[in-house]
Amino acid sequence: MIVPFNYLNYQFKDKKKYFAEWSKLIDTSEFTLGPFIEKFEKKFSKYVGVKHCISTNNGTDALILSLKSLGIKSGDEVITVCNSFYATAGAIEACGAKIVFVDSDERYQIDLIIKDSMIKIPGVGMVITQNEIMTAGDSDIEIRLKNMVHPIKSPDIIFIPIKYWSTRSQSGATHGTPYDYDAHIPFFISSSNFKKKEIKKRVSSVDIAPTISNILNISPPKSINGKIIKIFED
Repeated sequence: MIVPFNYLNYQFKDKKKYFAEWSKLIDTSEFTLGPFIEKFEKKFSKYVGVKHCISTNNGTDALILSLKSLGIKSGDEVITVCNSFYATAGAIEACGAKIVFVDSDERYQIDLIIKDSMIKIPGVGMVITQNEIMTAGDSDIEIRLKNMVHPIKSPDIIFIPIKYWSTRSQSGATHGTPYDYDAHIPFFISSSNFKKKEIKKRVSSVDIAPTISNILNISPPKSINGKIIKIFED
C-alpha cells in the first residue's frame, strides 16, 4: 500500500477556479493584508461562528499570538504532547514559558491525562471535558454545566472548584459554578400584578437590556446583541 506524502491532488482536483483567484491576487500584488485577506477573514469568521478572525503568515505565528492573547509569559507552564509538530513547542518557547510534555492516550489526545493531574490541585472539585458535559444527563447540575459551555469558545477541559471555594487571580475572581449559589442571574421585577417565576433555560447577562426594553415597550439600541427573555409567557 502506497501512503501519499500529502493529498494536494485530492484537495485541488479543480485547479482552474483556484488559479483564477490567484491570478487576480498576482495582478494586484496585494497578498499582504488588502482586500483578499479581508475577504478571507470575514468568510472564515462566519464559517466558524465567531465575530472576528485574524489571519497570519504561518501556523507558528498563530500559536504564538494565541498563547500571548491568553497572557502566557515567562515562568508559566504550558502542557503539550510529544508527538506534535515542533512549532508547537517552539511557540511556547517563544513566549518564554516552560514546555511540559505529556504522552497522549490511545486516541492521541491528552484531555484524560490532564484530568488526572488537575483533580489533584487543591480546591478543585471536578474536572470535566467539554464532550462529557455536552453528553451528560438532565440533572440540575448537568443542565447548568451545559449552559456554561460554548461549543467554540469554551476550553476542552473545565475545572469546577469545591463548593464555596473561591480562586483569585490578578484579572479578578472566578465565578460561574453550577452550584445553587452561583447558578442564576439576579433579575427582579417588583409589581403587585407579577407572579413569581424562575427561568432555568440558558440566559446571558447581555439578555437583560433587551428584556427590560421589551417590558417597557421601547426599542433597544441596535448595538445590543442579547435576546429578549420571555418572562411573562407560559
